[in-house]
Formats: sequence, C-alpha cells, structure tokens
Amino acid sequence: MANLDRPMGFRPVSNGIAGTAPRITHYAVSATLTAAIGEGDLLQRGKLGVLSVVDATDVTEIQNIIGVSAQYVAATPGAGSTCAVYDDPSQKFLVQCDDNAVSTAALLQEVIGLAARVVPTTYNTTTLQSKMELDGSSITSTAVTATETWDCLQILGMDSLSVASGSWADLYVQIRPSHHVLSGYHGARQT
Repeated sequence: MANLDRPMGFRPVSNGIAGTAPRITHYAVSATLTAAIGEGDLLQRGKLGVLSVVDATDVTEIQNIIGVSAQYVAATPGAGSTCAVYDDPSQKFLVQCDDNAVSTAALLQEVIGLAARVVPTTYNTTTLQSKMELDGSSITSTAVTATETWDCLQILGMDSLSVASGSWADLYVQIRPSHHVLSGYHGARQT
C-alpha cells in the first residue's frame, strides 16, 4: 500500500534526551498580520522583525527562518498577540515529500545530507494545520553550499512508517544552519 498524499506541515520530533519536549518560544505577531499562520508552517523573521509564513516571493526572507509554528494564529489577531514557535536550530522535523523523489531505500541513501526547498502553501482552513511539503524535485544533486538561497532544508532520513515504494514519504529534516536566524552559522552566511 502506498503512502497517502496528506501534507501536515512540519511536525517536531523529540530533541535531545529521550522524552525531552522540543523547545518552544513565544514571539510577538503583528496586530495586522495579513496572512494567518497554520500549525506546522515554516516561519521567517520578516521586515521589522515581525513573524510571517515562508513564501516564494522574497529570497532574502527565506534566509531568516526562525522556526516552525506550534499553533494556529488568525490573520489580524489584534494587539499583544504571540505565536508559539519551535525555534531550536537543532530541532528535527517530519515533513511529507511532495512526489516520489525518495520512493526507494536506494534513493533515500542518495539524498541523505542533501538540501531541498519547501513548498509554501496555505494552511488547511478546516483543521488549521499547515499543508507545507518538501519539494522533492528541488533536492540538490551536489553537496550543500551557502549559495543555494532557497534550499533551506537538510534531509536526515525517512520515517520508518513511510512505505519505501511510492510517493509522499515522510522525511526527517532540519532547517539548514545557514538559513536559521538563531544558528551561530547564520551570521557567517555569504550571499
């Protein structure tokens, strides 16, 4: 049986010592936030330091990823609103691949350690859950370099429950240090 095409955004995986909950930090959200944030959306620190959902319109913003939303935040949430964010630079996530780029164990071995892009999409308005996916066709065929502006994810492996003979595998990923604002490497990034 093949995997189902059910993107659910980025789901945190326990980090550090077994049973330790992932780190969550609350960040201020603009009272006039124009686009709602879905739970599991990849977030960036936009203009003036305000959180926003990663999109495909500004390549400089994608270099300022702060983490992944741990909650839904409605558009125009009002004054004093915050968003809980998984912001640990070493945090790992499970995310669905949007095609069959890693449909076999052999293909998985070829892509571990390589970089990929995110497919920025609007959250599910019924569940309020993110529908972001890893863009399988964007997986680099060369080693990760600091000049790959949009390749913000590093592939770490495949979830053991994913079927290795079809599309939409769930992959373990991490936000690349060169794209994560809180990473010590981020300040050394050259564009």
